[in-house]
Amino acid sequence: LDDLDGLDTACTTYVWREEFFDALDEEKDWDVEEFTETFLSEFVELCADMRKSQEAETLSDEDLKELALSRKRREQRQDEHGECAG
Repeated sequence: LDDLDGLDTACTTYVWREEFFDALDEEKDWDVEEFTETFLSEFVELCADMRKSQEAETLSDEDLKELALSRKRREQRQDEHGECAG
């Protein structure tokens, strides 16, 4: 790795915030494949929820009210047509 004129090596680096060190298992390395197979879908859902929460924090009270009413109307239409809400 010290030879800048040598062959390229594909690698990935993960930087952990110090406040999350307690979540690391010091007995073994973190495995991206294991994470992908075991936790990725839940992690993606968490990220989507966090994004929606962050977006909601920037909305005015009036915009939040309109968003809630719009969602409620959409769910009512889906219930009337026998569709799944989601």
